[in-house]
Amino acid sequence: GASDELREATAAAKLANAAAADGHDLWIAQSASALARELEEDTPCPVCGSTTHPTPAPTADGEITREQVAALDQARDRAEAALRDAQARHQDLVRRIAQLNEVAGAPTPTLETERDRAAELVATLEALSPQITQIEAALAQERSRLDGLTDALTRAREEAASLASTLQERESALSGALARVEAERSGFASLTERAAALDEHAHRAAALAGACADWDNARAAHAQAQRSLAHALEEQGLQADSWSSFLLPLPRLEALETRVAEHEKALFAAREALASERLTRAASAPTPHVEALTEASRRADEDAASAARASGILEQYCAQLDAARTSLEQALDALARAREQAGPIRRLADIAAASGPENLASTPLAAWVLITRLEDVLAAANPRLERISSGRYQLVAVSDDGTSSRKSGLGLAIVDHDTDAVRSPRTLSGGETFYTSLALALGLADVVTAEAGGVELRTMFIDEGFGSLDSHTLALVMEQLQALRCAGRTVGVISHVEEMATQIADQIQVRPLAEGGSTLRVRA
Repeated sequence: GASDELREATAAAKLANAAAADGHDLWIAQSASALARELEEDTPCPVCGSTTHPTPAPTADGEITREQVAALDQARDRAEAALRDAQARHQDLVRRIAQLNEVAGAPTPTLETERDRAAELVATLEALSPQITQIEAALAQERSRLDGLTDALTRAREEAASLASTLQERESALSGALARVEAERSGFASLTERAAALDEHAHRAAALAGACADWDNARAAHAQAQRSLAHALEEQGLQADSWSSFLLPLPRLEALETRVAEHEKALFAAREALASERLTRAASAPTPHVEALTEASRRADEDAASAARASGILEQYCAQLDAARTSLEQALDALARAREQAGPIRRLADIAAASGPENLASTPLAAWVLITRLEDVLAAANPRLERISSGRYQLVAVSDDGTSSRKSGLGLAIVDHDTDAVRSPRTLSGGETFYTSLALALGLADVVTAEAGGVELRTMFIDEGFGSLDSHTLALVMEQLQALRCAGRTVGVISHVEEMATQIADQIQVRPLAEGGSTLRVRA
């Protein structure tokens, strides 16, 4: 668990620190021994400058190279980094357990059960993740396909509307043609029957015309016969009254007259029939264009077939849309189930990332864990800061960290007791900023060292910043550094301030040479 990992990291860090310290000691002893071997009487020592060498450094016990020292330092740094990570994870778990206990209002065993359940949900979510990805990809494809089908449906509807308009025009034309056909039929079952009737009437009219011609011929023949008879009687010397003896018997004559009367009646009926308006209109009417009407009927049938095909295409598109809609609904249902199953995990993630409604202060879990650690650092740093600033300044934690991030929790402010105001650290002068940062660094070192299994920071280096201090503040800072030295720590100060040279006994002085380069001088 995290505790075992912390113990192992602590032991490894201690071993790595001890090995690095031994390596540095051996390197220093080895360097001093090498310098001692090169010393000659009446020749200045390159370290202290003395021409006498009463107690040269002894030979070092062992050998070590610069690369080995660097490797030991790297191993120490890695071990310390691993320890810091382990400590952070351990503290994070402790804080999270406390927070979750507070949020959930349940004891640790119950939370462990919930943790196991959450782990199962995480595994389920991870197992569902590929399926969710596939569903989302399929959903995107279905949406794209749905868009294509929608466009196709729109085009099909436009085409169907055009076909419907064309069909309506053709139907109107067909209706007009059928009306004309119906008018031309005039009560007949079909145009063929009407044409046959017209032919029959034409034949009857022709027969009547022939009968009329025959009757006219007969009348003319009768008149001619009358004239011939009169001429013949005259030639024979007979009188008109005397020829009656030559006439036909009355029954025969009546029969002939009857036949003539019937013939005249039939002739009159034929003339009346020929003179009727209907036959006249029929005779003068143009012959119906049966082929044109047939072509119009064929085009109407083709338009009806095209409309039927368009209707079939629309039905197919509608079926595809229904299938796509069903697939989309199934994908959305699967996505909703996956989101519901992942709900507890997402809630924990929201709590950790400060993005959920439960975190009213918008403080991420990592920052929330570090708030207590920051308070410990401030508790260790403020006594030093108060002594250095003669009781003027004190550091306090604030929620606003001074950045544009909406997540807060690790900000710092300066309490100025001279003005009873809370100031931003940015308003401090250069010297004030330096000793405030120094107090924070020393406080952090104290907190790290005080941790159970913490790393002991035995050596510290402070680079520059002393030149910005006045003499009084410099004396207070040096007092704090001297207290650290008396507590067993080694503090290295890198500075060009001459005043500090009088207060530091052990020194390594770097002097530039006129011909270039520099020389080192050790004063102990």
